[in-house]
Amino acid sequence: MEFSVAGGEKFESKGYLKLHVTAGADSILELANYDAAHHEDFPSIYLRALTPARSLAELVNKPLPVALALQVDEAGHLLHNQPPQRVELAITEIDGKNVRGRFSGQVHDIDLGGNGAIVGRFQAVIE
Repeated sequence: MEFSVAGGEKFESKGYLKLHVTAGADSILELANYDAAHHEDFPSIYLRALTPARSLAELVNKPLPVALALQVDEAGHLLHNQPPQRVELAITEIDGKNVRGRFSGQVHDIDLGGNGAIVGRFQAVIE
């Protein structure tokens, strides 16, 4: 996964994509740069979307609005998208067990009070 905020430094890390399917409810799509809390690196990014999709294949080229949280450092400097700020995630390709996609939108810096664009792309392996 790689991403940058407000045209700044590009960050690169691993990408973990999961679709949690529950009978009778929307599925939850999650993208993060860590697979478990004890493996979290910083900057730490987490994106989450609700979707009626039951498989990743149903989401190819269908952008989803996501909630995004970006913790810049371990001390807690946090960026996120506020309700009027839209961040979208799209799966662009599934090739065997490889999933590729992108995300972009606007985020708000809680500590500094500013807003800026976030742009990223990811590749993850379906397990």
